[in-house]
Amino acid sequence: MDEERTTVLATGQGRLRGVVSDGAVAFLGVPFAEPPVGEGRFARSVPHPGWEGLRDATRFGAASPQDLDLMADVLPGTEEVFYPTGSGFSEDCLTLNVWTPGVEGRAAPVLVWIHGGGWATGSGSGSWSDGAALARHRGIVVVGVNYRLGALGCLALGYSGDPEAAGLNNLGIHDQVTALEWVRDNIAAFGGDPGNVTLAGESAGAFSVMVHLAAPRSRGLFHRAIVQSGHTALLADESRAAADTVEFLGILGVPTGPGALAALRAMDLRHILDARRRMSARLLPPVVDGETLPEHPLTAIREGRAADVPLIIGMNADEAKSFRTLPLRETFDPVDLHEALAGCVDADTSAAVLALYGDPVSELEQTEVWDAIANDRDWRRHVYDVADARATADSPTFVYEFLWRTPSLGGSNGWHMAEIPFVFENLDAHGVAADLGHGVGGDPHARALSRRISSAWTSFARTGRPETPGAPQWRPYRPWDRATCFFDSILTVQLDYRRRQIEFWRDR
Repeated sequence: MDEERTTVLATGQGRLRGVVSDGAVAFLGVPFAEPPVGEGRFARSVPHPGWEGLRDATRFGAASPQDLDLMADVLPGTEEVFYPTGSGFSEDCLTLNVWTPGVEGRAAPVLVWIHGGGWATGSGSGSWSDGAALARHRGIVVVGVNYRLGALGCLALGYSGDPEAAGLNNLGIHDQVTALEWVRDNIAAFGGDPGNVTLAGESAGAFSVMVHLAAPRSRGLFHRAIVQSGHTALLADESRAAADTVEFLGILGVPTGPGALAALRAMDLRHILDARRRMSARLLPPVVDGETLPEHPLTAIREGRAADVPLIIGMNADEAKSFRTLPLRETFDPVDLHEALAGCVDADTSAAVLALYGDPVSELEQTEVWDAIANDRDWRRHVYDVADARATADSPTFVYEFLWRTPSLGGSNGWHMAEIPFVFENLDAHGVAADLGHGVGGDPHARALSRRISSAWTSFARTGRPETPGAPQWRPYRPWDRATCFFDSILTVQLDYRRRQIEFWRDR
């Protein structure tokens, strides 16, 4: 490994000192927007004007204020998956990280990464999504973005009744757009091609990518999209967003109407964080507000009004189990299938479900069937809704599922988030062993899987076609054959995958 050293780069904002290590160059904690503090709290982000002199970019910036991610809280040793050591939390969090293979004479493809965490936790600096390996091995520029989380980035104050807060919704989404505008205006100085930008994200980051496909301000800022464990079904409508805003203000004792925004800007941050914890809503997702997001992304896609760019969309095989077993632990309570069905569907639907999936007897079988039902109902159906809605698009859609048995989490075969270190070729990163099982970094099957999915993702970023040498051709999705690529110990492509189950849940 090369000895770590620093380098200086002149950009349109000013001069930066970055880190050179083993063939990749990193510029960390680069501000893309002015600090959202004071009058900037609960305001749309404003592009950073730049700086005088030489700015140090050898350390990660702070993450948005938040509670610890649940996984970091319950699995010792996983903190750096989400938060680099020493980065901390601050309202002054609108920074990004750039990993590049070099800046001389290059116009490399750019991958902009939007992190997950339910719009409530995480950072663009986690060890799993560190972009150095992709820059070093794949020759692309990677940008990891921090954006405002929780109430600071997701509370829809446009529904507070305060005229001063009109339109102040989806602030975290606006942060992401401001970062994409920064990429457009600045990435060439880092060796990236502003005309070849792939917007990618996982979980909340993936749902955010779906928002950007339909958001007018995002149009033209990216040219391909990758949606890992996301779709469009979790977005809020105006009535839900208004109810959440009223509840939040009520917890704080802030009356709706004029003065609400000023009161929140003057309030101690601790009270804002505490009020978010006390809310009944588990998520504060982006809202279809008629302005930032004029219509639901699925409607925009079906009607041909969304960005028509090549798209990869998919999920992990055990998404539902991942959430059923929160907080994550080694042993899990079994599911009584009949009781679970009785709690969510009527008797006729329950009978139809048992006819379709089978009526297992043992506790283990009942639990497995329930997880299969939840995967089809809550995840696959929505992934294929997006793919089918793009049937008339000129650009191709590629659908996938990721499988990797995770010994440290009850043997889950493709749990939520597990694909991230494989995509970024970071199987040796801090926290991977604690999450995916000790020895995964030295497992030749894991290494091969990482090379396959990383190759597919970076090929897609380069050309719009996901290709993996020596593997079957990943065909674009078409509604009549529903081609789906499975990333497992071997790569396979299946046709017409789970059509009966998905169509069943679409009708309900």
